[in-house]
Amino acid sequence: MSADRTRPPIENRRRSGDIDKRIGQWIRERRLALGLTQQEMGDRIGVTYQQLHKYERGINRLSIASLLKICQLAASDMAEFQREITSQAPLATVHPRANSQAHARFAALSDAQQNAVFILAGIGGDTHA
Repeated sequence: MSADRTRPPIENRRRSGDIDKRIGQWIRERRLALGLTQQEMGDRIGVTYQQLHKYERGINRLSIASLLKICQLAASDMAEFQREITSQAPLATVHPRANSQAHARFAALSDAQQNAVFILAGIGGDTHA
């Protein structure tokens, strides 16, 4: 094996870090805003719920293909994703009980009202509804 093909020492290999955790948090926020379980979102983007859990925790990195599927599902574009991830503002964190209450209230809204919430929150929505 030539020197050009040797793998870098383990301590020099890229590992998941802060940016991976921010991406995971962004994914989790979008999933919760859509009212989806990890199983439901995983099914829609073609990964297991276990893999999605690892993405959300920043344990595993995700492929660009998976990221694009998540953006499409969340009605978000890559430019918006990039702005949110690279901003210095902390991503929101919400207690799980508050999340389930919010999901129940959101699910009770009509489609038009849900769309309006998405538009107001800046996470997509059909602006022509």
